[in-house]
Amino acid sequence: MSKKINILGVDDKPENLLALEAVLEDLNINLIKASSGEEALECLLRVDCALILMDVMMPGLGGYETAKLIRSREKSRQIPIIFITAINPEQEHVFKGYDCGGVDYLFKPIVAEVLRNKVSIFVELFQQRKRLKDKAQELQIANDHISMQQQELCQSEVRFRTAFEQSFQFMAILDPAGRVIELNKLAQKLCGIYTGSLVGQFLWNICWVGQDDENMKLRRAIDRAAEGECICDEATFTDIKGSTRFLYRSVSPVKDESGKVVYITVQGHDITDKVIAENEKRNLEILLQQAQKMEALGALAGGIAHDFNNVLSVIIGNADLAVNSCDRSSPQLQFLNRIHEAGRKARELVKQILSFSRQAEIEKVVLQPSQVLVESIKLLRSSIPTTIEIVQDIDPQCGAILADPTQYHQIIMNLCTNAFHAMEEKGGKLMIGLCREDVDYRYYHDLGLKPGGYAHLIVEDNGYGIDKEHLEKIFDPYFTTKEKGKGTGMGLAIVHGIVKGHGGVIHVDRKDNEGTAFHVYLPLVNREGDQKEEPLDVLSYGSEHILLVDDEEPLLEMVKNMLELMGYQVTSCISSRDALHVFEQSPDTFDLVITDQTMPGMTGFELAGKILSIRTGMPIVLCTGYSPNISRKSIAALGIKELVLKPLALDEFSNVIRRAIDQAD
Repeated sequence: MSKKINILGVDDKPENLLALEAVLEDLNINLIKASSGEEALECLLRVDCALILMDVMMPGLGGYETAKLIRSREKSRQIPIIFITAINPEQEHVFKGYDCGGVDYLFKPIVAEVLRNKVSIFVELFQQRKRLKDKAQELQIANDHISMQQQELCQSEVRFRTAFEQSFQFMAILDPAGRVIELNKLAQKLCGIYTGSLVGQFLWNICWVGQDDENMKLRRAIDRAAEGECICDEATFTDIKGSTRFLYRSVSPVKDESGKVVYITVQGHDITDKVIAENEKRNLEILLQQAQKMEALGALAGGIAHDFNNVLSVIIGNADLAVNSCDRSSPQLQFLNRIHEAGRKARELVKQILSFSRQAEIEKVVLQPSQVLVESIKLLRSSIPTTIEIVQDIDPQCGAILADPTQYHQIIMNLCTNAFHAMEEKGGKLMIGLCREDVDYRYYHDLGLKPGGYAHLIVEDNGYGIDKEHLEKIFDPYFTTKEKGKGTGMGLAIVHGIVKGHGGVIHVDRKDNEGTAFHVYLPLVNREGDQKEEPLDVLSYGSEHILLVDDEEPLLEMVKNMLELMGYQVTSCISSRDALHVFEQSPDTFDLVITDQTMPGMTGFELAGKILSIRTGMPIVLCTGYSPNISRKSIAALGIKELVLKPLALDEFSNVIRRAIDQAD
C-alpha cells in the first residue's frame, strides 16, 4: 500500500474537519487537522503537505492572513491552497483569495464528489511534481557520476519515457523562458495545426494556433511559474475538428537545490465531459427552480382567488340587488350597471390568474373569437406605450370556435406581449388580424391542418425578429432570449399547449431583422346557436325554504337578501356547525341547502356529507371562491346537485337555485 499523502485541513469548527475527513477517507490520504491559522503555521513547520483546505472565516488569524504567511515561507509557499467559505461568491472575495495565494474556491455547502475530485487532482499533481523533482535530481547525480551509473540512467530514462508518453494527461517540460523541451503525445496533438519543429518553440506560440486569448492566458501562467509560483486553471479551446474542449491544467516550477527554477512543467487533462455534465446539471436545477416558482405562483393565485372572489361576490351581489330595487328611469342605474360590469371584468381577471397558474378548470364554450379579440386589444392598448401602433384587421363574421374564453384571451395577450417586447426599444407596428381560413389537403403537408374551416389569428410585429438557430426552441418551456426580468420563457410554451389542447396549430414566420408573425389556427364549429346569454334582469323565482350557510357575515347577508328578493324563505347560519344543528332539528323543513365551502371547523363539503347522511337526496348547492380539492366530479360523487364558483351574478344564481330544486322534485 502506498504511503499516505498529508493534507492540511484548517477550520475552527471540529465538526467541519470531521466532515472533511469522512468525505476524503477513501483517497489514501492523511488529513492533518488544525483549528486555527496559528496551529496551521506550526504544523507546516513539521509536516510536508500536498494541499491545504483552508476555511476563510476564523477567529484570530483568518484564512486570507494565514495564506499570506504560508506563501511568505520558503518551505510552504508552493503548497496549493483551496479556500472553503460560506460567504457569497462575489468577485471581490474570490479575487482577494487569489491575491493571498489561493488556487481554488469551494463554497459551502460542499458537494462531496466535487471535493474528492479536486483533492484527487492536487494529490496526483503533488505526486507527479515530486517524481519530476526526483527525476531532475537523479539526472543531476547522473551527470556527476555518469561513468558509474550509465546503466541506471538508461533504465530511468525508459521509465520516465514510458510514464511521460503513456500518461493520460497533456504534459510538457519547458525551460524557464517557456520554450519546449519535451512534449508527450497528447501535448503534441494540441499542437497539431502547427507545422515545423516543436522543440525550442515557445509553448504559447504553437499550442492553439489562432486562439490568441487562450495562448496569452497560457503565457501569463508560464511567466508566473518562472517566478516560482504554482498555477492551476482551466483552458477552453477549439480542437482541429472544430469542437470546443475544456482542459484542467497546472503550471509548476521545478527548482534545483539552490531554489533556482530550472524547468517548468505544464500538465493537464481533458474535462470536457465533466463540464458538459455540470452544465446539464445546472440547467436541470434552473428548470427545477422555475417549476418551484410556478408552484408557488399557483398557491398564491389560489389564496388571492379565494379572498378576492368573496369580495367580488359582495360587490356584484349588492350591485344586482341595487339594480333590482332601483327604478328603471333612475339616473343612478347607469352607475350601478358600471359597478356590475367592473365586477364581472374583475371576475374574469381572477380566472385568467388561475388559468395561468394551472389552477382553473378548463370550460370550453362556443364563442366568437372576434369579440374576445376586440376586448383583449382594449386591455392591451392601455398597457403598451404609444410608440407602438396597433393595426387591426378583424373579421367579425369569421365564425365561432369551441374554446375556453380565458385561455383564448391568454393566447392573444401572450403573443401580443412578445411582439411588444420585440419593439419596445425603437417602437413599431403591431398588426393583429382575424379571418376565416378554409383549408384543403395542401395545408396538411405544410402545417399539419386537417381540411375544414379555421379561425386564423395573426399577430405580427416589425421588431428585431427571431434568430434562425432559436426558431426550433421558441416553444420549449423556460427557453427565452430576453434579458433577466423580461420573461420566464413560459409564455410561448403555454400558448403552444393551449392551441394543441383546442385541436389547433400554431405556426411562426420570421424574416431576418424584419419582425415575426405568429399564425394560430383553431377549428370553427357550426353551433353558434348553442351560445345563449340571458339578459341581466331575467330572474327565476320561487317560494321554497332555503338553509343558507356562510362564515362571512357581509356575504351571508347579501345572499340572504338576494334569495328573499327572488321570493324564497331563508334561514341563515354563520357557521357550519350551527347549520348542521338547525338541520338535525327539522330536516324535512328545508327544500334546499346553500353552503360555502371554506369555513372553520367543518367545510361545506363535509357539511354536505353529514346532511345527506341524515336526508338522502337533499338538494345542496356548494359555493366556493377557490378550492383546489373540489371539482364537479367529486361533488357529483357525493350527491351535491350544483357547484357554484364565486362570484356569481344574480340572474345566474337564480337559475342555479331553480335548477337544483326542480331536479329534486
